[in-house]
Amino acid sequence: MLSRITLALLFGMIVVLFASRAPAEGPRAFNLAEHVKLPEGFVIEQIAGPSLVQHPLHITFDDKGRAYVTEMAGVNRNGKELEKELPNSIKRLVDSKGDGIFDQAQTFADKLTFPGGILWHLGSIYATSFPYLWKFTDTNNDGIADERVPLVGKFGSVGNGADLHGPQLGPDGWLYFCDGRNGHDLTLGDGTKVQGRASGLYRCKPDGTRLERIFAGGMDNPVEVAFTPAGEPLVCTNLIKSNPRHDGILLGVEGAVYPYDVRAVKELPWTGQHLPIMGELGWVAVSSIVRQPTTVWGKAYLDKYLVAEFNTHNLRTVTLTRADASFTIQTEPFLTCTHPDFHPTQLVWAPDGSLILVDTGGWFRNGCPTSQIEKPTVLGGIYRIYQKKQGRLKSYAAQPMPSLPEEALQSKDAATRLAALWSVGRSVSTSPTPAQLQTMRSMLHDANLDIRLTALRFVGQCHDVEAYPGVLELLAADHAALRREAATVLGKLKNPEAIIPLIKALKKADDPFLEHALILALIRLQQPDLTAQGFDHPSPRVQRGVLLALDQMPAGAIRWEHVAPLLQSSDARLKQSALEVMAHHPLWVNDLADYVDHELSRKLPGEHRLEGIKNLIIALAPQARIQQLIADRLACPEELGNNRYMLLEAMAAADVAPWPAVWEAPLAQYLAIRQLDNDLLLQGILVAQVSQKRNYDAVLRSVAESSDRPWPVRMAAAAVALQDGKPVGEPLFDKLLASLSAKEAPTERLAAARAISVASLSGKQMHRLAEAMRQASPLELPWLLTPWEKLLPGSNYRPLLIALDHAPGLAALPIDRLQKLQTKLTDDQQAMLKLLLKKGRPDLAAQRARLDELKPILTGGDAKKGRELFHSAKALCATCHRIGSEGGLIGPNLSTIGAIRTRADLLESILYPSVSLARGYETMVVVTKSGITLTGVLTRETAEALVLTNTQRQEQKVLRHEIEQLSASTVSTMPTGMDQVLQREDLQDLLAYLESLKK
Repeated sequence: MLSRITLALLFGMIVVLFASRAPAEGPRAFNLAEHVKLPEGFVIEQIAGPSLVQHPLHITFDDKGRAYVTEMAGVNRNGKELEKELPNSIKRLVDSKGDGIFDQAQTFADKLTFPGGILWHLGSIYATSFPYLWKFTDTNNDGIADERVPLVGKFGSVGNGADLHGPQLGPDGWLYFCDGRNGHDLTLGDGTKVQGRASGLYRCKPDGTRLERIFAGGMDNPVEVAFTPAGEPLVCTNLIKSNPRHDGILLGVEGAVYPYDVRAVKELPWTGQHLPIMGELGWVAVSSIVRQPTTVWGKAYLDKYLVAEFNTHNLRTVTLTRADASFTIQTEPFLTCTHPDFHPTQLVWAPDGSLILVDTGGWFRNGCPTSQIEKPTVLGGIYRIYQKKQGRLKSYAAQPMPSLPEEALQSKDAATRLAALWSVGRSVSTSPTPAQLQTMRSMLHDANLDIRLTALRFVGQCHDVEAYPGVLELLAADHAALRREAATVLGKLKNPEAIIPLIKALKKADDPFLEHALILALIRLQQPDLTAQGFDHPSPRVQRGVLLALDQMPAGAIRWEHVAPLLQSSDARLKQSALEVMAHHPLWVNDLADYVDHELSRKLPGEHRLEGIKNLIIALAPQARIQQLIADRLACPEELGNNRYMLLEAMAAADVAPWPAVWEAPLAQYLAIRQLDNDLLLQGILVAQVSQKRNYDAVLRSVAESSDRPWPVRMAAAAVALQDGKPVGEPLFDKLLASLSAKEAPTERLAAARAISVASLSGKQMHRLAEAMRQASPLELPWLLTPWEKLLPGSNYRPLLIALDHAPGLAALPIDRLQKLQTKLTDDQQAMLKLLLKKGRPDLAAQRARLDELKPILTGGDAKKGRELFHSAKALCATCHRIGSEGGLIGPNLSTIGAIRTRADLLESILYPSVSLARGYETMVVVTKSGITLTGVLTRETAEALVLTNTQRQEQKVLRHEIEQLSASTVSTMPTGMDQVLQREDLQDLLAYLESLKK
């Protein structure tokens, strides 16, 4: 256990991040023949180039064959700057010669923030450009939109592209669009107010009415939607998980909640689990998805999907196979491109079934993991991909969706019946005719799966209560997808008779999408008394579903007597859900405290049992009754060690401010126990550090100065006790300085540096510290600067400045910390500092020069030696980064980094991590209402507070109601200057190893 806690100390002190990088070399000319490879028989040609559009992003075609293209100005701005400058636009392109190549362009609409998608539909252009989904119309046919109407909003943005995208036209005639997790303030079609940060998929009628949020979650950036033949939305999405990072394809079932940002997820109705990613694509920054609906490319491509990947510069085909209530996917390469500045951003189908591809060029870097240096001179283009047998396209005129007569519903051909059903469904208004509703009901019994799913979809949209018997029948269908969709519709029809069938269906709902749909239906029906009858069912799965549904209903729907019996269940999943539900109900605190007290008294083994209790204690820690329970048990001499350890972990993680006074005496008493196990003592020290109280300094100073405890325990105690302002004894200081040696383990070096950083040192000790700083690495040097920052103006800073001039970790020091020293220095010392600032922070030209100097190591190297270096104490990579099952979880997972990053990318990320920050690992800047500024990586958060880990690897807790401003910094917490720590050969071997990581 000691080693586990020691690693936890290290993780709390250091966050080493590999931020992805663009190649260091200058842009090369893009050549289709040289750089692009397609399957045999396919051709790619440019249909619009820089003479018409320089930085295109998205494209759509009208009924006259004209193209409308979102045109970016080639600048990277944050959200506020974009709203002020409005630099981007929409262009209209014309193919005047009818040869398939566009040759004329004019601005259709200007003064846009960040247009994230475009669609022509029924004579107007629809585009997302935060804060709204817009409708643009050229009423006088002069090629310029003279009417622009905001249809849906408002949505937020920080300018990094993780915001509004779309719209796409669904087969039902609705507009579908996506939004990232940068905030929204909306009113849905049913009058529900929706505010928060959750990203998601939306749909509305073309006039902006009947707005619905289909699903949502904490994923960073849903981008684009395609549809199955049955109309099920498939959304390509970036950053769904962060460790390891996953981009992928999500199934857009209603009410689904997907993972990543916990704060965003808490805004949403909860059915007990994050739904799984249907198809994981890796770290590729997927940018577009389309389905091939025709056989123009042959039967092999019919109903295949193509996805574009911004990072990898490639396109892939995706094959979907139904699996229970969801799908599995299989991918194959389609287009590969070796040019590093080729960035596909959208795919659309031309009328003849050929594929239109938009490449935006090299301008984008704001949040982009591969384009870290903006290259506005690297221009984009628009391309057409087709089979040779197709020949040149003569017209891009958009074709209307097929309109089939209702007689076609009787066709023996399933595809014809399905097309006819979509045609009827699109004609259904908000007040459908009885004949139209009867048509939908009749198709619920069709033999074809896609047709039944489509009919269910329209029955739900129309809220056809007369269809209830047919929908209920499908709740028992053989196919899980039908049961999933039937449950979704039953939740909309509001018939309370569906409660019991839905409850019974939970027993066999072993598919997560089906289980979700059943629980969501129970929530929507809002019948707590009927739903509670499900607790009498013997199935733990049924009991859990009923529990979760009641928990999402109005206050009073679920009661303590419902939940208490479930805590005795032998089913671990049900018991864990019961604990989670109890944490939502603080008024049950006395009952819960009695339960926890009883459970801890049972002295039963099992870490899983204690983990559930710990989570419950953490959630309810602000309650005085729980605080007293912790105090009583911590002070009890007979308390089991495992119980105490769990209580201490809960105390350290609890979100309480101020620190409970009732904990102070028991913790001091606990720390003074001489025979206390080292692991338990170390965990208690961590709690004392979190408390920020000085009650424990005396006892912990005795631990730090004792020779009877292991050195890691002593250093942890010193990091708390030495804040008392008293002198540091020479024996302890000698051992701390000795622990800074490069020969020592990184955990020991960092723990020693942290203890020194809080100490009050004598003048002699400061001189000795300066000597030690000459060899300090980028990991501990920021800690060792802290004692110098405490000195008064006019003090002798020369030893520090001389030491920093030699220190290999100089570049790891934040520039603002060095600049703050300037006012304390004499004139000659200020001159020395200016030279250090220039040395520690070379400008962009110097960075490029250094990268050029290191070009020889971009080839060669020994991957085996690189692997050894990655896991060594010298490089420290594995401290925070994981490869396979080895390494830490603080930084991005690098298991397949070689498949998506070039050596040049990797080298730049190691040398200059602050050029850009890997999304999800940004340094945040918080300004409190009292004027205090704090910076750090957002490592934990609760409903009441944010916890930042700063550049000194210290946690800082900020209450939400005290936050005045919250923003992202441009400075990475990953130390720079690793090229000063590692030899060229080391870097070359490390790059060879990282490049080899492709599977």
